[in-house]
Amino acid sequence: MEPVNYEKHCADCHTLQFDRRFDEPAPHKEPKIVYEFVVKKLTDYVAAHPREIPLVDEPNKRLPSRPPQPPARNAAEWVQQRLADAQLLLWRKSCKECHLLSYPNGPDALPEVAKAAITTRWLPHAEFEHQAHQLLACTSCHTKATTSKETADVLIPGIQVCRECHHSGSDAAEARCFECHGYHDWSKEKRVTGTFTIPN
Repeated sequence: MEPVNYEKHCADCHTLQFDRRFDEPAPHKEPKIVYEFVVKKLTDYVAAHPREIPLVDEPNKRLPSRPPQPPARNAAEWVQQRLADAQLLLWRKSCKECHLLSYPNGPDALPEVAKAAITTRWLPHAEFEHQAHQLLACTSCHTKATTSKETADVLIPGIQVCRECHHSGSDAAEARCFECHGYHDWSKEKRVTGTFTIPN
């Protein structure tokens, strides 16, 4: 199984929209890039729409309820007010749905996002091909897949599940060790020139 990719698998439903004025969502990048993108969008917008500076926005239903902010007195204050809402929406809601965020520099600083460490090969010292097992339903081996609720669940079956088919006997699949285990990494083979030769 390949790792989940935000742009390919998530973005259609989980958009990073940060303000009703923009259809373009924030980029799925590190917080500093997201922050700079949002600041530029808001700054460019208010420069093109200065009449909106004193207007107060309708409450965003995706944000916690709170008293409305006072009318902004200038463009910089308008940007700061909208930026505060955008960051609250992104860091405390949207990004948090998938990522672990920490604030080592304080709650008002940009968050640090834990790197995704998505395992692509669960059995690094073994050989396994889903192609060879396509006659079986996925749940034949991954019995807990239909009831799993947590992303932390590891649904790889134990060897006892493999042995239901791979065991000795005429009505069983191959069960010798080499079927699953590789003993030598031939990609690291080096040619050796020995000191002795075999005469012709």
